[in-house]
Amino acid sequence: MIMSHFEQLSDEVLVNICSYLKFVDILYAFDGLNERFRIITQLKSHIEIDLSGVSFKQYEFICDYFLFDKILSNKVYSLTLSNKYAPRQITLFNKQFVIYQIFPNLKCLKLIDFDESSTKILSTLRYFKHLSEFYLTINNDWTSTFDYYSRIFAQQHLLNKISFNIQNGIELTKTTHDIKPCYTIKKVKISLKTMSDLLKLFEITPNIYDLNVHIHSYDNNEWQQSLKRINIIQNLVYFNFKIYQYNGIKFEDFSNLLRKFTSLKILTIDIYTNDITYLNGCEWEYLGKLFMPKLKKFFFSIRLQILNTLIPDINSILSSFHSDYWHNLNINISHYYDIIDSMKLFILHTIPYKNQTFQISLTQSITNIYSTVKTLSLYVPSAGV
Repeated sequence: MIMSHFEQLSDEVLVNICSYLKFVDILYAFDGLNERFRIITQLKSHIEIDLSGVSFKQYEFICDYFLFDKILSNKVYSLTLSNKYAPRQITLFNKQFVIYQIFPNLKCLKLIDFDESSTKILSTLRYFKHLSEFYLTINNDWTSTFDYYSRIFAQQHLLNKISFNIQNGIELTKTTHDIKPCYTIKKVKISLKTMSDLLKLFEITPNIYDLNVHIHSYDNNEWQQSLKRINIIQNLVYFNFKIYQYNGIKFEDFSNLLRKFTSLKILTIDIYTNDITYLNGCEWEYLGKLFMPKLKKFFFSIRLQILNTLIPDINSILSSFHSDYWHNLNINISHYYDIIDSMKLFILHTIPYKNQTFQISLTQSITNIYSTVKTLSLYVPSAGV
């Protein structure tokens, strides 16, 4: 039998090729070919299993493989399950396996398009001995009555990093349980319903040091009284805040929140607003000097809705960011006007642009300062088509 060109490659080259492939695809493609390929598939010391997008035939193959290969199962450190292209995959996998037993060294669990039929898997979180990262994505609104605190946070787990991408945001304030802090959770990326839910999150995770939060709706004055009772969040070092609601949080209220973060080193904000105070560099400088003395980097994108014919004074705005304070932070500013859906906007942001989503009309141009953008929303005025 003639040897293929692929088999003539050295082990080092084959291992390097495999590093670019999903481990699921490696097993499915190379299993049973010969002893050499079997050994190569066994070389990985840390295995990431991603079952999102696999066919049912591939799914069955992988399940059978790990059921009988305990050595390989012990090397799995990350598992991704998804209902997106395989409905009820999460439920099916949880019924087939006791996950914390078949993958005893699992450190990362990702559940995509999580639905109401999949909730039983959450009760197993406490049994993982090494699980430190948990990712949850929900793309529908069935969770409006779901108690995230009791079903996830209250579990006696060892989670250190969590990421919850939930349509319309999580409502932590709905829990009827007494709050017991989760001291192990330190890094959080989360979408929350309101500012009140953000304050509840601080109560649940007192040791948090890295927070990326998207607030979906502003609850007016309800959260402000609760803020007065919140202690200084001493460990928070990185804070990324998003709220896309023009009549949302005012600068004064937001500054009262930031005053709780005395250890902050990196601040990133992405805000839609009709409060022009957000464009005042002197206000930010005062806030930073007095209440965030450790701040080293500040990135922002502020979209001001212009409610009347009064146009912001550009020279005054830009000059407020020209002090020694801003020079020491190495801040560079870009600005422009735009009209989206008949709404007049003034946009001010730091460069390079740090957010992953950027919206602009056809009247503007994009340069390399937006190199980090992954999603581009381009609004085309109907009159110009």
